[in-house]
Amino acid sequence: MRWAINDPGHVALRRAVRTTLGTAIAVAVALRIMPNSPGVVLAAFGVFALLGFADFGGTLGRRFAALVSTGVAGVVLIAIGALAAGVIWREVVVTFLVTGTLAYIVVLRGAFANAAPALTVVFVVTVMVATSTEQLLPLLQGYALAVVIAIPITLFVFPRRTPAHVRAACVLALRTLAEHERNRLAGHPRDVLALEGALQALRSSYLGNPFRSTGFRRSDRALMSLVGQLQALLTATRRTAEVPTPVSDLPGNTYYIETTIECLDSLADALQGLPATSPTGRPLAHAWASEWDVAVRCLQNSTPDTLEDDLRRIAHAFPDRALGISTVRLSILVRRVLHLPAEEFDTGSHTVPEPPDYVPWMALRTQFTLKSPWLRSALRTGVALAVAAGVVETLGLAHGFWVLLGVIATLRQDSLGTLRTALLAVGGTFAGALVGAGILLTFSGDEPVIVVAFLVTAFLSVLFQGTAPFALAQGVFSLYVVLVFSIVAWPPDLSTATDRVLDIAIGAGISLVTAFLLWPRGVVAGLKANVLEAIDLARLVLEEAFGEFFHGAQYDGHPPDVKQMQAAMARSKEVVEVELGSHDPRQIERAVLWEQLIDDLRALAVTGSLVSAWAGDGRALEKAAPAMVRPIREDVAAVSREWTQVRAILTGDEIPTDPVFDPIVPRTMDAVGAADLNDPEVADRALAAIWAHGWLSLTYGAALAARQPAKSLA
Repeated sequence: MRWAINDPGHVALRRAVRTTLGTAIAVAVALRIMPNSPGVVLAAFGVFALLGFADFGGTLGRRFAALVSTGVAGVVLIAIGALAAGVIWREVVVTFLVTGTLAYIVVLRGAFANAAPALTVVFVVTVMVATSTEQLLPLLQGYALAVVIAIPITLFVFPRRTPAHVRAACVLALRTLAEHERNRLAGHPRDVLALEGALQALRSSYLGNPFRSTGFRRSDRALMSLVGQLQALLTATRRTAEVPTPVSDLPGNTYYIETTIECLDSLADALQGLPATSPTGRPLAHAWASEWDVAVRCLQNSTPDTLEDDLRRIAHAFPDRALGISTVRLSILVRRVLHLPAEEFDTGSHTVPEPPDYVPWMALRTQFTLKSPWLRSALRTGVALAVAAGVVETLGLAHGFWVLLGVIATLRQDSLGTLRTALLAVGGTFAGALVGAGILLTFSGDEPVIVVAFLVTAFLSVLFQGTAPFALAQGVFSLYVVLVFSIVAWPPDLSTATDRVLDIAIGAGISLVTAFLLWPRGVVAGLKANVLEAIDLARLVLEEAFGEFFHGAQYDGHPPDVKQMQAAMARSKEVVEVELGSHDPRQIERAVLWEQLIDDLRALAVTGSLVSAWAGDGRALEKAAPAMVRPIREDVAAVSREWTQVRAILTGDEIPTDPVFDPIVPRTMDAVGAADLNDPEVADRALAAIWAHGWLSLTYGAALAARQPAKSLA
């Protein structure tokens, strides 16, 4: 079988060039200005970590800010490591706290997730190299040199601007939705392939991309939410088998659709950076509220002979209604992405449900549970590295930080995965150390050859990260370590090669013990439970929101806890992140299936959130049109039952059922006919019930679609 480097977009190649350049400069300068100092080691490994692990993306200002922030954080960690050095119990406790915290903050994504591995390396090197606080100054000097070198290289040598790809995919999605509506207005057939293409472009630009929300920047959090909203909207639009064509002849509906199209186009133009564009959702929000009033008057003016046609006309307008309010929510997110002030909407008594604006601390709090893979991973990482620090100090091992780096390299999500990588790491390290020993024996007096070999292995060490077989990548990195220490402590010492093999073997052993003791089935064993919890809470929010819609303020159920549901939805998405992080093609296939299921689950969550937002906007349905409560309650029960079925499929407890969800108009004719539609509040609630059925129908279709990925994931 032929082996080839898998490096889409040459991301690893560019990172390898940057790292090689930075490492060469750092080692040369450090040896010149601080020879025989521990600062040389930190300069060499610090710049390697900052350029090889922390691949910051975004604009020039964002990359500069991320690097400076990482530099400041590194100074703090070096001070902590140096202060803890020399006393075993202090090193163990501090290592657990620091490395566990760094492993946990990856939940913030973006710059945090990028910086955490690099800062972990910097701390590990410090706490293992330092023997007293007297070495704090040279260590800081070495790290400062690494940061000073890394900044211009990161900014100007093959810079990565990942969010641009995500924005481009969002632009394509917005334009595809706009074109879809133009085709509907013109009576043209649906272009399902275009919808699928836009959805796949959105998924590939975001799912397989290192860019994530950077946490503290509201615009980046908004971009993350925008991706999710667009995925859900494209999924719903693609899923709907029969989008009414021609469009509803409800008065003003054509204008409403045209306003939606204009808004979608303006959002795409603004995200694309076209001049003289100012995205606004105000005209559409006004049209959305006006359409409601038009529909209420339509019901008030109905006669027994026209009532059924009027109800069908209103129900027929639901897809346009749903797309309109979704587009208003998109406009809110786009303005956040572009740092524009929030708009106020003049919609009378109608509530425009705003999309959530998560804050970084909410993400940390949401994931602070043993159900979270990130907290489990953080605990395992902290324990393993703390044990490794204790072993190193107890045995007095040379180059002790190699043991801790060995732990980082081999510890995986489960015990079997850790066993596999441990064996590969030891084998690859032995081969790399053997080659290194051969080079040192052959060219021990020829420093230029050693330097060239060092540069080549620095390049390959980064290039092979995630693009080559693990054993090969580990072997090349071990060869790099042997050569860099030979240059730092010239003349070469063959014991460096044997120490490397021994230290990695010890680190791999510690990883194995930790993996078998802490969640041997893996930190991801509970991920499915997070999705199940999200289904349960989303169903509960839906049921409670409709309870309030039916009974008003007198409803004695539990208030819909939308925030708790949103937290569960956030945790459910971690199954996608963790599966993608494995780089295993089979796991990536599962990640796509999970994403498809979660896209469908978003329909349930969004429907519950929307109904919860406007349930109290008018009189209780049981008071305004009591006969309409029963059919809508049947709809809610049908949706809840179908999502319970999806849950049962995931747990392997599927009970065969035949989908049943009847049209609303025939079932509500008598109820609406018996209501006093001359009363505007009664007409308002009857209209709300008809369009609420539309949301329930959409959610029911999502549950049917979710069955297929659920069966594959069970």
